[in-house]
Amino acid sequence: MIEHEDKSNDASASELNQTDTMREIRDTIPPFDPMLEGLVSLINALDSAEIGVTLHASGTVITGMLISARSYFNLLVEELSNPHNYPDADKAAGGEFFASFFTPILENLNEEAANYDSDGTLPRSPHHVHLRHAMSFVSGTEPLAGILWRGRLTEISGWSLASYGTFPPRPN
Repeated sequence: MIEHEDKSNDASASELNQTDTMREIRDTIPPFDPMLEGLVSLINALDSAEIGVTLHASGTVITGMLISARSYFNLLVEELSNPHNYPDADKAAGGEFFASFFTPILENLNEEAANYDSDGTLPRSPHHVHLRHAMSFVSGTEPLAGILWRGRLTEISGWSLASYGTFPPRPN
């Protein structure tokens, strides 16, 4: 009588080892593109630099000028607190209220930049990407244009150093 080995247990063990190996490989890959993280870090450190980029995130294409986090919050606070952006005093007061929400973030970024300038402390690794004059394209809809845009680096699936359209000069 010929005995047949039960190889199903060996196959299951092999599949389990492959699954573990794939999980280990996946766990070593950063949740975002390290090249994009490096570019965002460079823009954050230089602060006055910007470059056109196009990003792909969850089926949406976003294009604009990549700016530092500090520039983003500075522009946001300026835009919200500018009374000329509102038709009446009540809405201007609302803008000031929202500007005051973001002002501490801007102050913290200014303090970090001062420390970087004075003692060479490196800026912390970025978690977000910031664009000015951004345009957002979703299939079948009109683009949302001319906005300040902030997104998580972990949500960006692809990017290029190019942007659609022309952009106004960087505000002083």
